[in-house]
Amino acid sequence: MRYSIKTRNQLILRDGKPFGDEKNFGGSSYSSIMPQTLAGMIRTAIGFSKSPNYFTTDENIQAILNVVISKVMYYAKLAGKNEFLTPPPADVVFTKNGEKLKLNQLAFTEMPADCGTDIRNRDWLVPSLDCSEKPAKDIPQRWFWDSFSQYLNERLPSGSVFSLDDIGITSMISDVHIHNGLDYGTRSTQNGRLFANKQLYMAAKKQSDGSAVPVEMYFETSEAMPVGDAFLGGERKTVEVEETSLEFPLLPKVFENQRFLKVILMTHGNFGGWCPKWLMPDLKADSIEFVNVPETEFRVRLRSACVSGWDGVSGWDYASKKDGGNGKPKALSKLVRPGTVYLLELENPSQSADVANYLWGSSLCDGQAKKDGFGLVVLGLAAKQVKV
Repeated sequence: MRYSIKTRNQLILRDGKPFGDEKNFGGSSYSSIMPQTLAGMIRTAIGFSKSPNYFTTDENIQAILNVVISKVMYYAKLAGKNEFLTPPPADVVFTKNGEKLKLNQLAFTEMPADCGTDIRNRDWLVPSLDCSEKPAKDIPQRWFWDSFSQYLNERLPSGSVFSLDDIGITSMISDVHIHNGLDYGTRSTQNGRLFANKQLYMAAKKQSDGSAVPVEMYFETSEAMPVGDAFLGGERKTVEVEETSLEFPLLPKVFENQRFLKVILMTHGNFGGWCPKWLMPDLKADSIEFVNVPETEFRVRLRSACVSGWDGVSGWDYASKKDGGNGKPKALSKLVRPGTVYLLELENPSQSADVANYLWGSSLCDGQAKKDGFGLVVLGLAAKQVKV
C-alpha cells in the first residue's frame, strides 16, 4: 500500500533525550523525519483503527511491530509533476564557479605503496578529490530526482557547472521556539531553566527567489492504514495521510556487466556501525574477502565508502513494560546519515544487473530496523570513478 503525508502544521522532531537535566537547553531536533518516528505514527494509526484498546495487550504490541514501512522518500510538485527529493550523495563536493556551482566527484584510487595510513589492507580504495577550491556554503540539501538519476547514470561529469535550482533545493524550512522549564511540583516556571523546540515545516526554499516549495512524504506499508489525520512527532502535531498513485522510481537499465556499483543510502542506516555487519571488511587484514549478499548467492565485497556522518537517536520503547510501567527509554543509537555511498565490487560482473535489481529500493538493514524503514538504498554506476 502506498501513501503520502502532508501538513501545514509545524512538526517537532526531537532526538529522544529527556528534558529536565541541569543545564539542559533541550534535546536536539532534526530537519527531517526519522524512519522510526514515521513508523510510530503508522503503527499507532493502524492499531487504534483496529480497536481503541488495541495497545493494552502484549500480543498486539508485538504484532504491530511486524508492520513493515518501506521506500520512505520526500517529494515535491514542480513544473506540474511530482519530483522525488533525495539526500545529497557523499561523493560529490560543490565549489563556487562565479554565481554558479561546480560539481566535483570523488575518485576511488589504490593507496600508493609509500602512502602513510593506518589501514593495512591494500584492497581498500581511497576516496580522493583533485580540487583546490573551498567547498561552497550554499549547496542543494535535497536533490531533484532528475538530477540524482543523471548522477546514478554517470551523466553528471566532474567539472559540470549548474545553478543551485538546477540540482535541487535548500534545507527544509524551520524555526526555533524557546520555552521556560516547568517545576512539576508547583506547576510554575523555573528561573534560568530553558529549552528549545526546533519546528520543521514541510517546505523548502528555492535559492533563486526565496519562494517556498511545499514538500510531502511518500512511503509504503505492508498493512493498510486509515487515511485522514494522524499524529506525528512531538506535541501531537497532525499530518494528513492520503493514498497515492505515486510509485517509487524504477531501476534504470544501465547496470549490465559492471564490476563496481555504488550503493547510496536514502534513509538513515541503523547498522550498529558505519556499514552493515555482513559487509564490514577487516581493514587490518591483507585483503578483503568476497561475501554473500544476504539470502542470495551474489558475491560482493566493500572496496570503499564515503560516510556522511552520524545522527544520534533514542526514543521510547513502549513494548518493554517493565514493572507494570508504560515502557522505557530506548538506548542511544548512532545512525549512518542518508547520502552515504558504499562502493561494491562484484566477484562476477555478469551478475551486476541482477544484483542491482535485488538491492534497488530494498534495505541494507535487518530485523526490526528493516521493518522500521531504515537503510533504504538505490544504486549507481561507478566505472568512471574507480581508478584501479
